[in-house]
This record gives sequence, C-alpha cells and structure tokens, in this order.
Amino acid sequence: MNIILGCPIYPTEDVERVCSALTLLFVSDSSCQETEDGYLMLSSNKRSSLDLVQQYIHALRIIDAARKRVLSNWDGSMISIFFDKQAAYYGKLRIVDETEEDPPLGCIQLEITFEDEAEFDGFLAWLAPPTKDGRVIVG
Repeated sequence: MNIILGCPIYPTEDVERVCSALTLLFVSDSSCQETEDGYLMLSSNKRSSLDLVQQYIHALRIIDAARKRVLSNWDGSMISIFFDKQAAYYGKLRIVDETEEDPPLGCIQLEITFEDEAEFDGFLAWLAPPTKDGRVIVG
C-alpha cells in the first residue's frame, strides 16, 4: 500500500498552516514536502498513518458516505478521496465529492495505491465496513 496525501498551496496560504492541516488527517514518519510547482504532500506505506481519518469517519458516523466514496473512486488499483482543506484547517473532516463541489480553499487529496484487490478489500473493511441500520455488520 502506498499512501500520498497532498494539496496545492495558494499564494495567499501559509505553508506551515497547510502542513498543519495535513497532519491533522495523517500520521507520517516523514515531514511535509513542498514540490517546485507549489504542491505540499506527505507519504507513507503504513495503513496506521490513516488511523485519524478512520477514527473521524467512525466518530462522525459517516461510514456509509465514506464507503460509497471509496467504492466509487476505486479503479482496480487505486483510490482517491478528497477532503475540504478549510475544514481540515480547523481539525474537522469533510469528505468532498470532487465532481460536484469546489470548496473555496480547494481540496486535500488522499491517493492510495494497492498491491492487489485483496489488500483493497481489507482496507475498505477497516476504514468503512458495511453497515445495516447505521450499525457496523460484524462477521
């Protein structure tokens, strides 16, 4: 599993503040890296780097919405999920449908590449397991 979390940095934004927003969603051994074209990113190959995202999804009770977004963005080898950058500044998680929405400060993109479909299935079961009547289906 290869995980990259990143977003563009606009001229009006403070790089440290954007990096802080990224680290509110992502636990990584590495620090924020800024590319020459003004993109800030963090990367990891550990699922545990997404523990905060998983905890937010479960605490906010948006498991079904997260599952739907992950499944709709699965292309057979990778997924992309977008989060509202402005919400992340304030320590909030808001999943964005990138085809329908364009938040004022843009989006943070989470891109995960999987080795195979079994790895994806295990990740999906961990991040957003199936539910029935708002409760996670066990077993």
